[in-house]
Amino acid sequence: MAAPSTAPRAEGALMTLEGVGKQYTHADGPVDALAGVDLVLPEGAFVTVTGPSGSGKSTLLSLLGGLTRPTSGRIAFRDRSLDTLPEADLALHRRLRLGFVMQSFCLIPYLTAVENVELALALAAVDRKARREKALALLGQVDLSARANHLPRELSMGQQQRVALARAFAKEPLLVLADEPTGNLDPRLARDILDLLERMNRERQTAVVMVTHSPEAAARGTLRVALEGGRVADASPALRLPAFAAR
Repeated sequence: MAAPSTAPRAEGALMTLEGVGKQYTHADGPVDALAGVDLVLPEGAFVTVTGPSGSGKSTLLSLLGGLTRPTSGRIAFRDRSLDTLPEADLALHRRLRLGFVMQSFCLIPYLTAVENVELALALAAVDRKARREKALALLGQVDLSARANHLPRELSMGQQQRVALARAFAKEPLLVLADEPTGNLDPRLARDILDLLERMNRERQTAVVMVTHSPEAAARGTLRVALEGGRVADASPALRLPAFAAR
């Protein structure tokens, strides 16, 4: 892997964004999806990101996940600059340190619930026996033990999102990125998923960044970020965060 940057980082910061911009080229000319974003994401935080359509929420999530690179500025994960990391190292970073939860669940349709969770562990090179045991334990934590051998089409939407949550947290990532994880769920199921996200964030000390249009979901954040026109309009901590041990 490439050597980590020696640049200082904010105390207790998991990720630091400095002057980050992302520009896309369209037929009508360049479009700034993000411009001059400065943001510090603390270790173990539950961060909610809101803003109108086109404000840059999805672009921010993509940059945090190392799925795209900034046009300008710097993104650091602890002491490592992601914007200059070679592609192979960036892919390894995503595989080992990040988990993803999408609005559409993104489960493999021909794999059972337990096999979908195991897949994340297989990608992290966990051996077969250990990953089956861990996957079953995770499904128990999201109250799906009885559905471990069911295919996605045999599960309700809420159950599918629970499987997706178990998969995202399976490899004990440092950060889970959630893109509208309650967007396809009714209010009761949405609350259940938010409760699970909060619980796993708290118990596992895993940072979560969640993009949402829901005011109720946004209110769950310990840090609430509002985007407007590709810029941070507000970043308000809801409470003093506990100190988490480095992992």
